[in-house]
Amino acid sequence: MGRQNFIIGCDEMARITDDIIVPVFTTLARAIRSSGFKMEVVLMDCESPLDGQLYNVGVRLTFLYQDNEVEISIIADPSDFSFTTDINAADYNFQKELAFHEVVPRTLSLILETELKNSSQK
Repeated sequence: MGRQNFIIGCDEMARITDDIIVPVFTTLARAIRSSGFKMEVVLMDCESPLDGQLYNVGVRLTFLYQDNEVEISIIADPSDFSFTTDINAADYNFQKELAFHEVVPRTLSLILETELKNSSQK
């Protein structure tokens, strides 16, 4: 991948993170908090080795559910224009890679809702 494509990837991944992922995770965090859970939300960034700028590349949300830590994250890979969604709990792991054009609010919300329900039923 060329230098220009990598920087375009960083710009696009940051835009998707800011415009789509952060609002979806904000809604999720509000629901978790209103259910009485304590949580931590981290906006993840990385420094581009090409231009030295910081780019937002994902979000991680962590909370305790039935004394077990649950971590939900979605992180971009600007080198191939993809995002990886992870849900990790004591006895449940889910990972799905999404192309940048698949990261839309409805799809992301549906994936998170479905997999969180699946994880709580284990």
